[in-house]
Amino acid sequence: MKEFHTILVVDDDKSIVELLQDFLENEGFRVKTAYDTTQALAVFQQEHIHGIVLDIMMPGQNGFEFCRQIRSESNVPLLFLSARSDDVDKIRGKR
Repeated sequence: MKEFHTILVVDDDKSIVELLQDFLENEGFRVKTAYDTTQALAVFQQEHIHGIVLDIMMPGQNGFEFCRQIRSESNVPLLFLSARSDDVDKIRGKR
């Protein structure tokens, strides 16, 4: 039986979430979605997540803060989505 890897997509832009969900599901992934970091944390704690695609700029807790929170308990692979291109932001994402 094939195991499906589950990806959590977190972004406050519904159209981006839907686009990524369609793409990832077409590639054979199970996809869970969240539109803010509060929802994302709840999903992360309830599901076995194999990877996260995360927007940086969101209302409330931003992607960097959420990443630090997740990193305190897991080394799950995480991919940032961002329109930001500052070197400082790139460095912050590596921590």
